[in-house]
Amino acid sequence: MKIAFKRTFEQAKFLDPFNDFKEKVISIEIREDPITGLISRILKFRFKLPESPEIKETFRATSKECPFCQENLDKVTPKFTKELFPEGRITAGESTLLPNAFPYSKYNSVIVLSKEHFIGIDKFTVPVLKNGFSLAQKYIKRIFDLDSKVKHCSVNWNYMPPAGGG
Repeated sequence: MKIAFKRTFEQAKFLDPFNDFKEKVISIEIREDPITGLISRILKFRFKLPESPEIKETFRATSKECPFCQENLDKVTPKFTKELFPEGRITAGESTLLPNAFPYSKYNSVIVLSKEHFIGIDKFTVPVLKNGFSLAQKYIKRIFDLDSKVKHCSVNWNYMPPAGGG
């Protein structure tokens, strides 16, 4: 008996800021192990860890190029397709929801919680968190309304560069 991974494919779509906001399609391969039932995702991009172990220096050095800072956000982050959110991105207070430029599923977004380049973990306020979670909820509801095949969702939080949370 031959054992093989069960392979399925999804496509994520967004409007690419590096190509005049033309629609970009990213293919994602999903594999299921027939023995364990574990699922993994095969991605064609890799995250580069910061070179400096000094976090404060890393943040100081990256503030001008940060895609999530207010002066860069509109220019270098993707927008949702018109079918998902006609306005491109959605906001609540200082928080902004946008498509993940490196998606790991068909529906994958990022929430920028604040206009600040860096917030210490002890500085997350109730309004900052409420705005972020309200955007997550709005996004999830929209996906469930659009796609009846979607049955589950996941909200994850990356914090600081080692977590992939630029």
